[in-house]
Amino acid sequence: MVAVVATNLDDRLLSSIDSFLTGMGSANIQQAHSEWHNLDKEIVDSQAAGTLDSDTSSLALGVSLWMEKLCDTFLNLEIKSEGHATDLLHDLSLLTPSRSPSPFRVIRFPSPSFQI
Repeated sequence: MVAVVATNLDDRLLSSIDSFLTGMGSANIQQAHSEWHNLDKEIVDSQAAGTLDSDTSSLALGVSLWMEKLCDTFLNLEIKSEGHATDLLHDLSLLTPSRSPSPFRVIRFPSPSFQI
């Protein structure tokens, strides 16, 4: 898959969500984190310079809220799955192992108790 590089700030904001989800899917969030950090710096610098238009500012706020929700969702999912795994391990430890005959036990026929 070839990554498409977004050139303007609006496109980069929108593609940051895809980058984050791709990073989560591959368990490598470093690139998404780096892109997000660069976007944050660029937006703050543009705001300070007075060059950030209101539409881009609103989009940045919306994308930021979506990213926050996504991060919270993945974090809660991880916490819940760890809790379920702990519960399952606990339940497994409570089970008593069933006694099965030793595979080395030899049964002789006719057995001495079988004799008439």
